[in-house]
Amino acid sequence: MPTLTEGNLEFSFPRDWAVKKIETFSFYRNQFQQVCGGSKIVDFVCRDSQNGIWLIEVKDYRHNRREKSIELAFEIALKVRFVGSACHCTSKCE
Repeated sequence: MPTLTEGNLEFSFPRDWAVKKIETFSFYRNQFQQVCGGSKIVDFVCRDSQNGIWLIEVKDYRHNRREKSIELAFEIALKVRFVGSACHCTSKCE
């Protein structure tokens, strides 16, 4: 069963899912992240057993309040904007 950690949280996924944390790939960190003044992506990109794609952004405000001025939905939308390109480029370079 694939397990990934984000912050202090651990996530377990079904055995037949492909789960990636793109921000850990060297190509993303060293090349792609600099696109458009610093692109950010969602925390996990997953493909389920039916080839459905899941883009998962983890937010945990139980201990620290959100203090960013940008609306949460807009922040996540910005991360989703780059994920397709990041996945494609990273898969070709890793």
